[in-house]
Amino acid sequence: MKILLGFLVWYGTCLRLIRTFVAEYDFSGKEVYVFCTSGSSGPEKSRKTVAEICKDAKVRSAIRISDQSDDEIKEWLGIQK
Repeated sequence: MKILLGFLVWYGTCLRLIRTFVAEYDFSGKEVYVFCTSGSSGPEKSRKTVAEICKDAKVRSAIRISDQSDDEIKEWLGIQK
């Protein structure tokens, strides 16, 4: 099962609200795709934080959403054209 987890990046990482949400739910055996919005920070620190909390999930590479095409997003999600 794929879980899409989206949020804004604040000071380089995800908000405490997101960390609390992720810690309270069982993502075991799930694929978690992290995406974010940000004016300047990239998503990797947030992805790492989510991966540390969701130890039994497969946290995939993160993406900062700005002006990606549908094809780029499908590629990120591993969806065939």
